[in-house]
Amino acid sequence: MVNPPRKPTQLAAEVEAISRTLADRSYSGTDYPSKSQMRPITINLPTWMVHQLEESALKNKRSSAPNRSVSALIRLALIESGVLAGNVKRET
Repeated sequence: MVNPPRKPTQLAAEVEAISRTLADRSYSGTDYPSKSQMRPITINLPTWMVHQLEESALKNKRSSAPNRSVSALIRLALIESGVLAGNVKRET
C-alpha cells in the first residue's frame, strides 16, 4: 500500500524538526567524549585549495603514508609554519 502524498507544509515541518535534531551533533551521533582533545571547526578555503588538499589526502591514503585526512594535512601545515608546537598548547 502506498502512503498518501504529504502536503508541502507538513513535509517542511518534518524537515525542520529533523534538521533541529541533527544540528549540533557530532558524526558519531554522541557528544564529544571528554577524553578527546579534538574538536571540529569550520574553515573557508578557496575551492582549488580544498581540491588540492583532498587529492593529497587521498594519495596518502592509497600509499599508506601519514597524514591521510585533510585535517591531518592542515595540522601538519600549522605545525610546520610555527603556528602550533605539535600537540602542545602554545602560550600566547
